[in-house]
Amino acid sequence: PRPRGATASATALAEGNDLFGTLRSVETHTDIEELGTGFGANIAAMLADGRDVDRRSVERLWARRSELVHRLLGEMGDVLVLPVASIPAPLLGEELFDVGGQSLTWAQALASCRAISVTGLPSVVVPVGITKSGLPIGVQVVARPWCEHVALAVAARL
Repeated sequence: PRPRGATASATALAEGNDLFGTLRSVETHTDIEELGTGFGANIAAMLADGRDVDRRSVERLWARRSELVHRLLGEMGDVLVLPVASIPAPLLGEELFDVGGQSLTWAQALASCRAISVTGLPSVVVPVGITKSGLPIGVQVVARPWCEHVALAVAARL
């Protein structure tokens, strides 16, 4: 068994973030498109990035997702605690974020959250502090399949 506190590799999380974006781009967004055109830049870009792909390509993407889940499960302990984002809560309207001298987009700033979202593993977000300016800082507690109770118990302790 893996020791408690074992961490998932940064490579697996980066792959999950990329897979999230790729899977999202092959989804149909007809339900959103029916609402009209009054969207902000992020949603408009998501809708514009949508593309048609063949069935086999989508099946390969879902197979990659399955491999990613198995890899993360092999690398993590009972839970995985990750930042929700690599930035504190931004002000409305901000699109780029400076992190250690590097300019990040929303997708990059939310990479760990996107990676876990694509896996479907149970997770819960809990506030753990605030910045000097009073903005919230949160972490996500990720558990193994069918162990939502474990994620919730750890979140309650934080």
